[in-house]
Amino acid sequence: MKLNIGCGRDIREGWINLDIRAGDNIDVIHNLDDLPLPFDDDVFDEVYTSHILEHVLRWENLLHDIHRVMKSGGILIIRVPYGLDPTAYHIRSFTEWSLDNFIVEVNQNGGYSLEDEEKLFKQIDRKIRRRLFGNHTWHLNRLLGSLNLKFRIPLLNSHWMPFGRKAEIRWELEVVK
Repeated sequence: MKLNIGCGRDIREGWINLDIRAGDNIDVIHNLDDLPLPFDDDVFDEVYTSHILEHVLRWENLLHDIHRVMKSGGILIIRVPYGLDPTAYHIRSFTEWSLDNFIVEVNQNGGYSLEDEEKLFKQIDRKIRRRLFGNHTWHLNRLLGSLNLKFRIPLLNSHWMPFGRKAEIRWELEVVK
């Protein structure tokens, strides 16, 4: 079975689609701040969550509960905005190191140490996707046009501005039990 957490309008056929609000093809209505999730242990082979963790008050507890409902060897895909994204309702920020406390350190032989016994996941992949201008092209062009400038490079490349910055982190993790 597959679970799509915080699906919104991203309804996936063949998946259990969970969201906080009722809607067409939403299978389960549940607030992610109210744990446990309404599922038995060891049910899901795959869980997908996209741009949800930044809205959850206790995201660490949610990761523990996602681990509970997943089968050993199951795949968890997490997507979050990179860094501080001052969008409404974001209550936290993430960097590429935010999940490191949940990820085992796999050695060259494929094993991991006793110190990693409490870790929940093995990292399969971690990608940082960049946005050059994204949805802000119109605003930047308007600003530069009003200044009679015709630059097409990201002039505002500070780490808190959306122009030219890292936009999203995507983890693919395997459940370790």
